[in-house]
Amino acid sequence: MLNFYRRLDLSEKHLLVTLAFVIPLAVLAALMDLDFMYDLNIARQEKLGNAFLKSLAPLYQKAPLMHLALTKLDSKGAWPRNSVEAMESDLAVLPKALTRLEKDLWFIPKGREAKRQLGEDIRLLTDQWENIKAGERTPAALLVYMDRLRSMTGDLGDAALLFLDPAPDSNHLARIINQSLPEYVYLLCSLNQALSTWIMPGAKSSLAGQQWFFISNRLSKVAYSSVLKNSERLLRVDPHYYDRSPGLQREYKKALKEFVAQNLAFFKSLEQLQKRPEKEEIKGYLSAWIKAHAKAVRLMEVGSAELETLLDKKIEFYSFRRISGILSGALALGLALLLVFLVRRDLSNSFKALASYTHAVSKGNLTATPPVLHGSELISLAGDTSSMVEKLKNRLAFGQGILNSIETPFLVVDQKGRITFINHAMPRIFGDEKDLTRYRGRSLDKVWPSESKLNRMVQDCLESRSCTKYNRVELNTKSGQRVLSMTLSPLFDLDDRLIGASVSAFDLTDLLAKEKSLEQKNLEIGRLATFPRENPSPILSVDAKGESVCLNPATIRVLHDSPEDLPLFLPADHLEVVKNCLASGRGRENMETEYRNRVWSWIYNPLPELGLVHLYAYDITERKRMEEQLLYDAMHDYLTGLPNRAMLLERLNRALEEKTRHPEYGFAVLCVDLDRFKDVNDSLGHSLGDEVLKIMGRRIQKVLRPYDTLSRFGGDEFTVLLERLESAQEAVSVGELIHEEIARPIRIRGYELFASVSIGILLPDSRHNQAEVILRDADTAMYRAKALGKARSEVFEAKMHQKARNRLMVESELKLGLEDGQVIPYFQPLVDMKSGYIAGFEALARWRHPVHGILGPGYFIEIAEETGLINPLGLTMLEQACLAGRKWKALAQNKQGLLMSVNLSVRQFASPTLLEDIAEILAKTGYPPHLIKLEVTESGIMANAEASVKLLNSLANMGLKLSIDDFGTGYSSLSYLHRFPFDSLKVDQCFVGRMQEKEENKKIVQTIVGLAHDMAKEVIAEGIETKAQFEILRDMKCEYGQGFLFARPLPAKEAEDLLVQSPRW
Repeated sequence: MLNFYRRLDLSEKHLLVTLAFVIPLAVLAALMDLDFMYDLNIARQEKLGNAFLKSLAPLYQKAPLMHLALTKLDSKGAWPRNSVEAMESDLAVLPKALTRLEKDLWFIPKGREAKRQLGEDIRLLTDQWENIKAGERTPAALLVYMDRLRSMTGDLGDAALLFLDPAPDSNHLARIINQSLPEYVYLLCSLNQALSTWIMPGAKSSLAGQQWFFISNRLSKVAYSSVLKNSERLLRVDPHYYDRSPGLQREYKKALKEFVAQNLAFFKSLEQLQKRPEKEEIKGYLSAWIKAHAKAVRLMEVGSAELETLLDKKIEFYSFRRISGILSGALALGLALLLVFLVRRDLSNSFKALASYTHAVSKGNLTATPPVLHGSELISLAGDTSSMVEKLKNRLAFGQGILNSIETPFLVVDQKGRITFINHAMPRIFGDEKDLTRYRGRSLDKVWPSESKLNRMVQDCLESRSCTKYNRVELNTKSGQRVLSMTLSPLFDLDDRLIGASVSAFDLTDLLAKEKSLEQKNLEIGRLATFPRENPSPILSVDAKGESVCLNPATIRVLHDSPEDLPLFLPADHLEVVKNCLASGRGRENMETEYRNRVWSWIYNPLPELGLVHLYAYDITERKRMEEQLLYDAMHDYLTGLPNRAMLLERLNRALEEKTRHPEYGFAVLCVDLDRFKDVNDSLGHSLGDEVLKIMGRRIQKVLRPYDTLSRFGGDEFTVLLERLESAQEAVSVGELIHEEIARPIRIRGYELFASVSIGILLPDSRHNQAEVILRDADTAMYRAKALGKARSEVFEAKMHQKARNRLMVESELKLGLEDGQVIPYFQPLVDMKSGYIAGFEALARWRHPVHGILGPGYFIEIAEETGLINPLGLTMLEQACLAGRKWKALAQNKQGLLMSVNLSVRQFASPTLLEDIAEILAKTGYPPHLIKLEVTESGIMANAEASVKLLNSLANMGLKLSIDDFGTGYSSLSYLHRFPFDSLKVDQCFVGRMQEKEENKKIVQTIVGLAHDMAKEVIAEGIETKAQFEILRDMKCEYGQGFLFARPLPAKEAEDLLVQSPRW
């Protein structure tokens, strides 16, 4: 801290001392002013509260008299109409009074809460009065009104800080008029109500009498005593606390005396009434009561007026004290600042004059006039300074005479890099004028701004404080670039303090130029002597006109001994390149030309001092071919030769740019995916699958235009970019042509295959401004086409994207559900149509979702098939069915056991371990194979009939029963059916449900049943819902039936209970 103070100049020290004096004084004055303002705000708040209290005084005057009338103690009492109107007028004043008060409630800590409480009190008081006026004209209702009036008066005292006043007189007076007197008036009313229930005819009660005695005791010993005690303290307070208040000792004292006298008479009437509660005593009591009430109201009014006087005195007192404090503080501060200013000005002027003189001397003005100062210390200081300057001038003249005689470039700088001395030789190096006076006192970067290197060297010398020699320094000067040898040495005073540095230089430019010229001549002699004549690559040397000077044998061979063809061999801009190389001294590389079906790369190496350029040519034909092949491979599919994803993205981005420039430009993207291609791969091998992909590519390409793009991303997915479309219908039409072309049979390696594709069509709109987004949405549309049954086209809609995200979520949840055992079997009975008993069950998958509950197969089976989750799901259903069949064997009518039917998805056919997995389940559960029926859809097996036959035969050889599910709904050829080892056909419910609509529908079912029997296969009819359908199918000799007539799919426990009941249909 002391060091910081010492580093300050004189004016800063004066300012610091002034601030150290002024700031505490200003802070003290501000704190005093805040204290006065705080007291003033409290006094104003109290005054506002007292003004609000005055608006309540009429209510304390009228409400008790109305209550007296309702108690009927006074035989002449009646509901006073005029008092009612006056009460309503008084109540209407309260909200306005609250508005005036609430403007200053922000000052107190809980102002918002106080405002809310007073507003609530006014509302409750007004609501109670409305109830009384509406018909509840009872003493009890009016007493509640008085209680709320008393409560509001107390809340007012808290809100206006009347109870927190530090002055004893106003504090005591506030408690009298805001607490004690409201309590006193309320107890007067309570006393009348208790008296009315005690002595009125037909209403005597010992309990009412006790209540009356209690209230009268509280009135005299609590409320009345509180008024007297606070009044006594009030009148004892020093009348000069703020200023003399004659009214307090005169008006209030008089009103208090009358209040006390009347209460003594009132309490005497109470004693007489207690002894003899008769009519005459009641009359005397009522007279004393009315007078006591009037004196209480009078005391409240006088007290409120005197409180306002006291608060005005307090405000006047604090205002005077605040203004006095501000004025006295400002005066003291002004005098102090004036004194400081005068002292500071005198010292500052003296030191500025001396500083100006020393500054002029430091700048080299040794003839400056010394200042005239006042004060012995300053006069002595000025004289010593002048003597020192004279001695310094003599020494400098001697030193400069010696340095000027040196012919070597030389200069001296101070610690800040400013030139203090320079001889005539130094400016000659930079080609500057000989006037040395323009250099002195200026920094190096100002003298030679284009050469910052010299300034950096000087700064390094000053920082290192050591001598430094530079053998070669290149500087840019007006006469060109100069090469110097420089020596820099730090300079120290007698106290070993660094005062600057000296710079001496020796010009090497001319000497180095001669050496370089000699070296280049020697180098060219060496180059010509070693010209690579036997180099296998063409090399030649040309002059400034681009004409050849020398050719090596390899160049002659490339030209086929025809030197006149050299211009055809050289680059087209050969002459321009030669001129540029010689002018700039820089060579050129990687210039390519084609000559005699070969590609050559040229390098130009200039020799400006000889006016020659050497050219080197390299045969890069094979490298270019490899680069082109790599580029082709990077942009095309290795299998089909079609453009790949990278090339499609490039062309798609180009189409987007074209649409940005021309909004009417139309294009579309088709995502084409082969249906069930995985089955072909898995059953017939990947080699044949690759051939199918090539055929598909050629067929799709066949329907496209030359400027359309067909690409393959991988797998069985193709993408088509259609450009220059006039309408959206063109894209749909191309999709239809692709369907027609793909649908034609494929004959390959002895197989006849039928294929189909699902196509997603994307017609870009304003949201599709990125290629990846377009491909994503086209892919989404394609998956939508697959979900709707495959072999179709779908145009993308925005809602498809959300559906795709939902499918991903279902896939994820289903995978977890399989691991957690959430997928369980439901069992639907298979009924023997002949006996009418349950012959078995079909196990149907249900998902016990932790959030959505039990979900049917429509929610997840399709996703399971697409994602491969159908394999673990199907095996789980088979295992659970076997376990259930083994458990229920004893309950079956057929003693051999129950026939358990399980669906086998065609996607499971692709699993290489399907047979082993089924065999493992049979061994694990021990369930007989002949009691298990695997149901396979007709359309699924016909998609790849050859592979299906092999697998189904293997399953039949294991002893399993096989059934065609949904027979008649697919597109299969009946010629294949006799080759499949099926034991039964399952008639789809769509045929069963329509049997009774038309006779031909019934004949269709009869035909299917007859076909099955002719092929020695059993028939299972599903979807039986009525007794009539049951009878018709039994008459057709159907072996088994299934449907809601018998039971819906049931949980395992309910299915077991059904077996126990052993129903018969």
